[in-house]
Amino acid sequence: MVYLSSVVSEGVGSPRGKPGALVMARAGGITWSTKPIIIKNAPRTIWYPTDRQAAVRYTFGMTAVNTQGITGKAALHYDGRKVPKGTIVPRPAAVIQAYLKGKVKDLVSESAFPRQTGRRAYHVHGVGTLYSMLGDKAKNLPTIAKEAVLAAARNAGVL
Repeated sequence: MVYLSSVVSEGVGSPRGKPGALVMARAGGITWSTKPIIIKNAPRTIWYPTDRQAAVRYTFGMTAVNTQGITGKAALHYDGRKVPKGTIVPRPAAVIQAYLKGKVKDLVSESAFPRQTGRRAYHVHGVGTLYSMLGDKAKNLPTIAKEAVLAAARNAGVL
């Protein structure tokens, strides 16, 4: 998630929110990286996510909130899209993967948040904004308990 306050510069002729924009952002709250982030050909959905994207980002964010205080590094328990099983990553990332891998479709149902609704929401600032942005649909969001996240991490051998 790119926070508006983190944006350093944008490509000439590519205003914020336009497809194809070049965005350079500070690392922000990522403590293990000090390099800026460069996003080339940024899709419009970075700034204006669909309801389903906002729900998935909220689910990810609430899972990440439950990893607060977990430190160190751990091996990934599952294969990722680009990262193989066993890769050493920051432990919160391994905990998030252990909890969410294969569960997102169950947590964010197709009936409550259909794909490609066509409506674009405003820029997202955090999980609280995501929740309020979804309005009435927010009642369909999953409740993610810290105990469930930690239990999934223990079962996967991450903790």
